[in-house]
Amino acid sequence: MNQILSSIAQTVCPTATAGSFGKARRMPSAARSFFQRRRRPATALTSVLGGAALSALTLGSLVGGALAPAAHGQELMRDSLAGADVAEARRPSMEEQNYNLRVGPVRFLASAYAGAEYSDNIGYSENNRISDVLIRFGVNLEAIWNITRLNTLDVNIGIGYLRYVDHPNATNTNILIAPGSQVAFDIYIANTYRINIHDRFDLRQDPIDNPTLSNVTDFARFTNTAGLTLIADYNGVVVTAGYDHFNYLSLNSTFDYLDRSAEQFFGSVVFNIAPRTFLGVEGTAAITNYDRNFNNDSVGGTVGLFLDWTMNPNLRLIARGGYQVANFDTGGQFGDTSDLNSFYANLTIENRLNAYLTQTLSGGRENDLGLTSNYIEVNYVRWNAAWRILRDVSFGTGAFYEHDKESGGPVNETLDRYGFDISLGYSFNQHISALLHYAYVNKDSNQEFRSYYQNRAGIDVNYRF
Repeated sequence: MNQILSSIAQTVCPTATAGSFGKARRMPSAARSFFQRRRRPATALTSVLGGAALSALTLGSLVGGALAPAAHGQELMRDSLAGADVAEARRPSMEEQNYNLRVGPVRFLASAYAGAEYSDNIGYSENNRISDVLIRFGVNLEAIWNITRLNTLDVNIGIGYLRYVDHPNATNTNILIAPGSQVAFDIYIANTYRINIHDRFDLRQDPIDNPTLSNVTDFARFTNTAGLTLIADYNGVVVTAGYDHFNYLSLNSTFDYLDRSAEQFFGSVVFNIAPRTFLGVEGTAAITNYDRNFNNDSVGGTVGLFLDWTMNPNLRLIARGGYQVANFDTGGQFGDTSDLNSFYANLTIENRLNAYLTQTLSGGRENDLGLTSNYIEVNYVRWNAAWRILRDVSFGTGAFYEHDKESGGPVNETLDRYGFDISLGYSFNQHISALLHYAYVNKDSNQEFRSYYQNRAGIDVNYRF
């Protein structure tokens, strides 16, 4: 046990070259790799039931993802309507797009990608900066089977491979599973009820997902979320309730103290109070249990209100906020004894300024589980823009700033992170497209040897069968 604590201490309280830990975060970015661009259909109900989640474009799910991280497996502060979002997102996505292949009643949509990315700091280090080129390739496959008119089976999976050219041992595993991979079964009853049974899974690598991580190249982890969601639509009132069982498994032995499971419950009631205006109440509860006695087990929950208001075809506002509480056990060897009694809030504005520019601005505060603390408080501002200037040419820009503070633990870090990204895409034809991207991120920590900056630049080519 003392050897384990010593190893963790070298990572959490590093010398100039040691590693550290942090908390998974999400930020939007235009410079997403093709492997992450898992398309989901946008519907009115999806927008209402998944407002916060859908407004945050994610990257960093893979090593070399680009600018910033993706949220996942948040037992303490999960997206309050994530279950409903997933249920709606699982509507057959190929109903509104061409599929590649049809075998009997089953439709397939497949694509492949390959890319390379240069980073001047693969270990997110302040002093021991190491540069390298990352090679990656993979495939995305979705199969949809309308078993009956009201029952749909959806299998969606993305599998990738990555490898650093000069430092092939920098990652513990070279195989990745894309966020959004899942098996889902939708059952519709009398045009009023939908039952969504799902098993969602992913395998991610990039340490940039965690703001308090520094001096780390390998943060491989597998997560699995299995459960069901019930959605009932009563002519203007939509009721959602669901349950998920969540498992987290670290693939790097340094971080296996994070292995855990959680029981997650969520629900909401949404009222269509006016044309294009939805008001609702939302709530969550979570019971988290770690496999080892380093972090504290917890019981927590949220309750709040949200508003989704489409003012006109070019302007939409999404606001949500509420109270958040979490009671943590004591005795964990990281020594954090803090409980959480706080609030969460988010405001997102989506604007189509003209035919050439669509942008999203969001800001808010969240509290999520920490990696070496009970929780971490995150305050953030994010901006994303898509520019459509020329036919077949896409141009994206993004920027973010966040202020994060751990609740305690051996590091008890307070930090600021900011960055921006630029991407340029071109569609050669209906099958082949390419994306050039650049991203910069800077971390300023109050702890020694935990600040860093990083530049990334790369190219991805995507082929749609």
